[in-house]
Amino acid sequence: MALAFGIASGAGAAAGLWGAILVGFFAALFGGTPSLISEPTGPMTVIVTAVIAATTASDPENGLAMAFTVVMLAGLSSRCLYPVSEFAHSSLNLERDSGRDTIRTAP
Repeated sequence: MALAFGIASGAGAAAGLWGAILVGFFAALFGGTPSLISEPTGPMTVIVTAVIAATTASDPENGLAMAFTVVMLAGLSSRCLYPVSEFAHSSLNLERDSGRDTIRTAP
């Protein structure tokens, strides 16, 4: 599946394979959290494809480097906003279902 997503993004099959290997490595290294997705997903492929297409069209020489920067900054901002999400859930007296992202109100 990672090979197909690599081809779909325009970066090539090898990039998809390396992406799957690195995501698996970091998922194993840092452990799982409710915000961690350790496998490729369809919506993310569409977003990354659009970023790669836009950046390589605007600057063919540095397009992939710019796309890499955009994707890494998006991941960093996601990790930085996770504590804000946890604070909001605790202050609103919401609880998460164990192991799922389903949110329900506490009694």
